[in-house]
Amino acid sequence: MWCPVCGRVTLAARFDENLRDSGACVSCGATNRQRQVAWALLKLLSNGPGGSLSKLSTLKIRIFHAEAAGPIHQGLVGNPGYCCSEFIGYDRLPGEAVEGTKHEDVQDLSFGDNFFDLVITTDILEHVPDPYRAHREIFRVLRVGGSHLFTVPFLHGGVLDQERCRVGADGEITHLLEPQYHHDPLRDGGALVYRLFAMEMLVRLAQIGFTTTMYDARSPRHGIYGNNAFVFIAQKHHYQPD
Repeated sequence: MWCPVCGRVTLAARFDENLRDSGACVSCGATNRQRQVAWALLKLLSNGPGGSLSKLSTLKIRIFHAEAAGPIHQGLVGNPGYCCSEFIGYDRLPGEAVEGTKHEDVQDLSFGDNFFDLVITTDILEHVPDPYRAHREIFRVLRVGGSHLFTVPFLHGGVLDQERCRVGADGEITHLLEPQYHHDPLRDGGALVYRLFAMEMLVRLAQIGFTTTMYDARSPRHGIYGNNAFVFIAQKHHYQPD
Protein backbone atom coordinates (compact mmCIF):
# COMPACT_ATOMS: atom_id res chain seq x y z
CA MET A 1 0.00 0.00 0.00
CA TRP A 2 0.88 3.69 -0.20
CA CYS A 3 0.34 4.93 3.36
CA PRO A 4 -1.24 8.41 3.28
CA VAL A 5 0.08 9.14 6.78
CA CYS A 6 3.81 8.63 6.19
CA GLY A 7 3.80 8.63 2.37
CA ARG A 8 5.74 5.40 2.06
CA VAL A 9 5.10 2.32 -0.06
CA THR A 10 4.86 -0.23 2.72
CA LEU A 11 2.71 -2.94 4.32
CA ALA A 12 -0.24 -3.05 6.70
CA ALA A 13 0.01 -5.85 9.25
CA ARG A 14 -1.96 -7.45 12.08
CA PHE A 15 -5.56 -6.90 10.98
CA ASP A 16 -8.04 -8.37 13.45
CA GLU A 17 -11.80 -8.38 14.07
CA ASN A 18 -11.63 -4.68 15.02
CA LEU A 19 -10.85 -3.75 11.44
CA ARG A 20 -11.05 0.03 11.93
CA ASP A 21 -8.32 0.13 14.56
CA SER A 22 -5.96 -2.58 13.36
CA GLY A 23 -3.77 -3.16 10.31
CA ALA A 24 -0.90 -0.95 11.46
CA CYS A 25 1.48 0.48 8.87
CA VAL A 26 4.85 -1.19 9.46
CA SER A 27 6.60 2.15 8.76
CA CYS A 28 4.67 4.65 10.91
CA GLY A 29 2.19 2.56 12.92
CA ALA A 30 -0.93 4.22 11.46
CA THR A 31 -4.04 2.04 11.74
CA ASN A 32 -6.75 1.54 9.13
CA ARG A 33 -8.83 4.36 10.70
CA GLN A 34 -5.86 6.73 10.90
CA ARG A 35 -5.18 6.15 7.22
CA GLN A 36 -8.84 6.98 6.53
CA VAL A 37 -8.39 10.30 8.32
CA ALA A 38 -5.16 11.11 6.48
CA TRP A 39 -6.74 10.15 3.13
CA ALA A 40 -9.64 12.57 3.75
CA LEU A 41 -7.34 15.28 5.11
CA LEU A 42 -5.13 15.19 2.02
CA LYS A 43 -8.22 15.20 -0.17
CA LEU A 44 -9.51 18.28 1.66
CA LEU A 45 -6.31 20.30 1.77
CA SER A 46 -4.29 19.24 -1.26
CA ASN A 47 -6.87 18.25 -3.90
CA GLY A 48 -6.07 14.56 -3.71
CA PRO A 49 -4.97 11.77 -1.36
CA GLY A 50 -1.42 11.45 -2.72
CA GLY A 51 1.71 12.14 -0.68
CA SER A 52 1.77 12.29 3.10
CA LEU A 53 0.65 14.50 5.97
CA SER A 54 4.09 16.08 6.21
CA LYS A 55 3.51 17.90 2.92
CA LEU A 56 0.81 19.93 4.69
CA SER A 57 3.50 21.59 6.79
CA THR A 58 3.90 24.28 4.13
CA LEU A 59 0.25 25.37 4.38
CA LYS A 60 -0.32 28.59 6.30
CA ILE A 61 -3.31 27.40 8.29
CA ARG A 62 -4.20 27.00 11.95
CA ILE A 63 -4.97 23.41 12.92
CA PHE A 64 -6.34 22.14 16.21
CA HIS A 65 -6.00 18.39 16.80
CA ALA A 66 -7.64 17.00 19.95
CA GLU A 67 -4.87 14.45 20.31
CA ALA A 68 -1.22 14.95 21.24
CA ALA A 69 0.34 11.64 20.22
CA GLY A 70 0.21 9.03 17.48
CA PRO A 71 0.97 8.90 13.74
CA ILE A 72 -1.41 11.68 12.65
CA HIS A 73 0.00 13.99 15.32
CA GLN A 74 3.53 13.16 14.17
CA GLY A 75 2.58 13.89 10.57
CA LEU A 76 1.12 17.32 11.38
CA VAL A 77 3.37 18.56 14.17
CA GLY A 78 5.72 20.28 11.70
CA ASN A 79 3.03 22.76 10.64
CA PRO A 80 3.76 26.11 12.36
CA GLY A 81 0.04 26.70 12.94
CA TYR A 82 -0.52 23.32 14.60
CA CYS A 83 -1.98 23.06 18.12
CA CYS A 84 -2.74 19.79 19.93
CA SER A 85 -4.21 18.73 23.25
CA GLU A 86 -5.52 15.85 25.34
CA PHE A 87 -8.45 15.64 27.73
CA ILE A 88 -6.75 15.16 31.11
CA GLY A 89 -9.64 15.59 33.53
CA TYR A 90 -12.61 17.73 34.55
CA ASP A 91 -10.55 19.10 37.44
CA ARG A 92 -8.29 20.91 34.96
CA LEU A 93 -8.82 24.37 33.48
CA PRO A 94 -9.30 24.77 29.72
CA GLY A 95 -5.93 25.42 28.13
CA GLU A 96 -3.97 24.37 31.24
CA ALA A 97 -0.58 22.75 30.61
CA VAL A 98 -0.14 19.47 32.50
CA GLU A 99 3.39 18.06 32.36
CA GLY A 100 3.92 19.70 28.99
CA THR A 101 0.59 18.64 27.46
CA LYS A 102 -2.22 21.10 26.83
CA HIS A 103 -5.56 20.14 28.39
CA GLU A 104 -8.74 20.86 26.45
CA ASP A 105 -12.33 19.71 26.88
CA VAL A 106 -14.03 19.88 23.47
CA GLN A 107 -17.23 20.92 25.26
CA ASP A 108 -15.50 24.03 26.65
CA LEU A 109 -12.52 25.08 24.53
CA SER A 110 -10.14 27.81 25.66
CA PHE A 111 -9.69 29.37 22.21
CA GLY A 112 -11.26 32.55 20.88
CA ASP A 113 -13.95 32.75 18.23
CA ASN A 114 -13.08 32.19 14.56
CA PHE A 115 -9.53 31.08 15.38
CA PHE A 116 -8.82 27.82 13.49
CA ASP A 117 -8.97 26.81 9.84
CA LEU A 118 -9.23 23.12 10.70
CA VAL A 119 -10.22 21.06 13.73
CA ILE A 120 -9.55 17.30 13.85
CA THR A 121 -11.19 14.86 16.28
CA THR A 122 -10.89 11.11 15.78
CA ASP A 123 -13.21 8.78 17.72
CA ILE A 124 -13.50 11.27 20.57
CA LEU A 125 -17.06 12.58 20.47
CA GLU A 126 -18.67 9.27 21.44
CA HIS A 127 -16.85 9.63 24.79
CA VAL A 128 -18.17 13.15 25.46
CA PRO A 129 -21.25 13.58 27.70
CA ASP A 130 -22.74 16.25 25.39
CA PRO A 131 -21.24 15.81 21.90
CA TYR A 132 -23.48 18.45 20.33
CA ARG A 133 -22.26 21.01 22.82
CA ALA A 134 -18.77 20.02 21.60
CA HIS A 135 -19.86 20.50 17.97
CA ARG A 136 -21.13 23.99 18.86
CA GLU A 137 -17.81 24.84 20.51
CA ILE A 138 -15.91 23.60 17.46
CA PHE A 139 -18.21 25.69 15.24
CA ARG A 140 -17.41 28.71 17.42
CA VAL A 141 -13.61 28.38 17.18
CA LEU A 142 -13.61 27.70 13.42
CA ARG A 143 -13.28 30.62 11.07
CA VAL A 144 -15.88 31.00 8.33
CA GLY A 145 -14.89 28.50 5.63
CA GLY A 146 -13.07 26.30 8.12
CA SER A 147 -13.73 22.58 8.56
CA HIS A 148 -14.07 19.99 11.30
CA LEU A 149 -12.71 16.65 10.10
CA PHE A 150 -13.78 13.83 12.40
CA THR A 151 -14.57 10.16 12.84
CA VAL A 152 -17.14 8.61 15.15
CA PRO A 153 -18.73 5.14 15.39
CA PHE A 154 -21.58 5.53 12.93
CA LEU A 155 -24.66 3.31 12.73
CA HIS A 156 -24.97 3.14 8.96
CA GLY A 157 -28.65 2.94 8.04
CA GLY A 158 -29.71 4.08 11.51
CA VAL A 159 -31.93 7.13 11.95
CA LEU A 160 -31.63 8.17 15.60
CA ASP A 161 -28.44 8.27 17.63
CA GLN A 162 -28.09 5.53 20.22
CA GLU A 163 -27.78 7.26 23.58
CA ARG A 164 -26.13 4.75 25.86
CA CYS A 165 -25.82 6.84 29.03
CA ARG A 166 -26.26 10.40 30.23
CA VAL A 167 -25.01 12.68 33.01
CA GLY A 168 -27.57 14.25 35.34
CA ALA A 169 -27.52 17.68 36.95
CA ASP A 170 -25.91 16.09 40.01
CA GLY A 171 -23.05 14.70 37.90
CA GLU A 172 -24.21 11.11 38.27
CA ILE A 173 -24.15 8.85 35.21
CA THR A 174 -27.33 6.99 34.31
CA HIS A 175 -26.81 3.99 32.04
CA LEU A 176 -29.56 3.46 29.49
CA LEU A 177 -27.83 0.43 27.94
CA GLU A 178 -25.11 -1.97 29.03
CA PRO A 179 -21.95 0.10 29.64
CA GLN A 180 -19.54 0.04 26.72
CA TYR A 181 -15.88 1.07 26.86
CA HIS A 182 -13.30 1.71 24.16
CA HIS A 183 -9.55 1.43 24.54
CA ASP A 184 -7.97 4.58 25.97
CA PRO A 185 -4.16 4.83 26.13
CA LEU A 186 -4.41 7.41 28.93
CA ARG A 187 -6.81 5.59 31.25
CA ASP A 188 -7.00 2.10 32.68
CA GLY A 189 -10.34 0.47 32.02
CA GLY A 190 -10.98 2.41 28.83
CA ALA A 191 -13.23 5.34 27.91
CA LEU A 192 -16.98 5.16 28.49
CA VAL A 193 -19.18 5.41 25.38
CA TYR A 194 -22.01 7.91 25.84
CA ARG A 195 -23.46 7.84 22.33
CA LEU A 196 -23.24 6.10 18.96
CA PHE A 197 -24.23 8.22 16.00
CA ALA A 198 -26.65 7.90 13.09
CA MET A 199 -28.40 10.17 10.56
CA GLU A 200 -29.67 12.31 13.44
CA MET A 201 -26.11 13.63 13.75
CA LEU A 202 -26.16 15.10 10.23
CA VAL A 203 -29.45 16.88 10.93
CA ARG A 204 -28.20 18.33 14.19
CA LEU A 205 -24.95 19.50 12.59
CA ALA A 206 -26.99 21.35 9.97
CA GLN A 207 -28.98 23.02 12.76
CA ILE A 208 -25.71 24.23 14.30
CA GLY A 209 -24.66 25.72 10.96
CA PHE A 210 -22.42 23.08 9.39
CA THR A 211 -22.59 21.62 5.91
CA THR A 212 -21.37 18.04 6.32
CA THR A 213 -19.88 15.65 3.78
CA MET A 214 -19.62 11.95 4.65
CA TYR A 215 -16.87 9.97 2.91
CA ASP A 216 -16.77 6.20 2.64
CA ALA A 217 -12.98 6.06 2.50
CA ARG A 218 -12.39 2.54 1.20
CA SER A 219 -9.17 2.47 -0.83
CA PRO A 220 -7.09 -0.76 -0.85
CA ARG A 221 -4.27 1.17 -2.55
CA HIS A 222 -3.96 3.24 0.63
CA GLY A 223 -4.48 0.30 3.01
CA ILE A 224 -8.08 1.31 3.79
CA TYR A 225 -10.38 -1.70 4.08
CA GLY A 226 -13.75 -2.78 5.41
CA ASN A 227 -17.15 -1.36 6.13
CA ASN A 228 -17.81 1.65 8.36
CA ALA A 229 -14.79 3.51 6.95
CA PHE A 230 -16.62 6.82 7.36
CA VAL A 231 -14.89 10.18 7.67
CA PHE A 232 -16.94 13.35 8.12
CA ILE A 233 -16.01 16.88 7.09
CA ALA A 234 -18.29 19.56 8.55
CA GLN A 235 -17.69 23.00 7.06
CA LYS A 236 -18.66 26.30 8.65
CA HIS A 237 -20.08 28.47 5.90
CA HIS A 238 -21.27 31.44 7.96
CA TYR A 239 -21.30 32.94 11.42
CA GLN A 240 -24.32 31.79 13.37
CA PRO A 241 -24.87 33.57 16.69
CA ASP A 242 -26.60 31.86 19.61
